[in-house]
Amino acid sequence: MSATTANLIARLRAAGCVFAEEEDQLLLSVQQSSAELNAMVDHRVGGFVIEGDAHDSPSHRTPRSRRPRH
Repeated sequence: MSATTANLIARLRAAGCVFAEEEDQLLLSVQQSSAELNAMVDHRVGGFVIEGDAHDSPSHRTPRSRRPRH
Protein backbone atom coordinates (compact mmCIF):
# COMPACT_ATOMS: atom_id res chain seq x y z
CA MET A 1 0.00 0.00 0.00
CA SER A 2 1.44 3.37 -0.96
CA ALA A 3 1.77 6.25 1.50
CA THR A 4 -0.84 8.17 -0.50
CA THR A 5 -3.33 5.31 -0.26
CA ALA A 6 -2.67 4.79 3.45
CA ASN A 7 -3.08 8.52 4.13
CA LEU A 8 -6.34 8.74 2.17
CA ILE A 9 -7.78 5.66 3.87
CA ALA A 10 -6.83 7.09 7.27
CA ARG A 11 -8.54 10.40 6.45
CA LEU A 12 -11.66 8.64 5.19
CA ARG A 13 -11.79 6.29 8.20
CA ALA A 14 -11.36 9.22 10.62
CA ALA A 15 -14.36 10.86 8.94
CA GLY A 16 -16.44 7.72 9.54
CA CYS A 17 -16.40 6.29 6.02
CA VAL A 18 -17.45 2.64 6.25
CA PHE A 19 -16.06 1.72 2.82
CA ALA A 20 -12.84 3.76 3.10
CA GLU A 21 -10.72 1.32 1.06
CA GLU A 22 -13.25 1.16 -1.78
CA GLU A 23 -13.79 4.92 -1.76
CA ASP A 24 -10.03 5.47 -1.81
CA GLN A 25 -9.68 3.29 -4.91
CA LEU A 26 -12.59 5.04 -6.58
CA LEU A 27 -11.24 8.50 -5.86
CA LEU A 28 -7.77 7.50 -7.05
CA SER A 29 -9.23 6.08 -10.27
CA VAL A 30 -10.99 9.30 -11.29
CA GLN A 31 -8.63 12.00 -10.01
CA GLN A 32 -6.65 13.91 -12.62
CA SER A 33 -4.24 15.67 -10.27
CA SER A 34 -3.21 15.60 -6.64
CA ALA A 35 -5.06 18.90 -6.11
CA GLU A 36 -8.26 17.38 -7.52
CA LEU A 37 -7.81 14.27 -5.37
CA ASN A 38 -7.36 16.37 -2.23
CA ALA A 39 -10.43 18.43 -3.10
CA MET A 40 -12.54 15.27 -3.58
CA VAL A 41 -11.29 13.79 -0.30
CA ASP A 42 -11.94 17.09 1.51
CA HIS A 43 -15.49 17.05 0.12
CA ARG A 44 -15.99 13.47 1.27
CA VAL A 45 -14.53 14.16 4.71
CA GLY A 46 -16.81 17.21 4.87
CA GLY A 47 -19.87 14.98 4.67
CA PHE A 48 -20.62 14.45 1.00
CA VAL A 49 -21.67 10.88 0.25
CA ILE A 50 -20.30 8.81 -2.62
CA GLU A 51 -23.32 6.80 -3.65
CA GLY A 52 -24.98 4.89 -6.42
CA ASP A 53 -28.24 3.04 -6.71
CA ALA A 54 -29.43 1.13 -3.65
CA HIS A 55 -28.39 -2.16 -5.29
CA ASP A 56 -24.88 -1.01 -6.27
CA SER A 57 -21.85 -2.26 -4.45
CA PRO A 58 -19.38 0.41 -3.26
CA SER A 59 -17.08 -0.41 -6.17
CA HIS A 60 -19.73 0.74 -8.66
CA ARG A 61 -20.26 4.15 -7.08
CA THR A 62 -18.91 7.34 -8.55
CA PRO A 63 -17.65 10.41 -6.71
CA ARG A 64 -19.57 12.59 -9.14
CA SER A 65 -22.91 11.61 -7.54
CA ARG A 66 -22.74 13.20 -4.11
CA ARG A 67 -25.27 14.60 -1.73
CA PRO A 68 -24.82 16.03 1.75
CA ARG A 69 -25.39 13.80 4.77
CA HIS A 70 -28.25 14.72 7.07
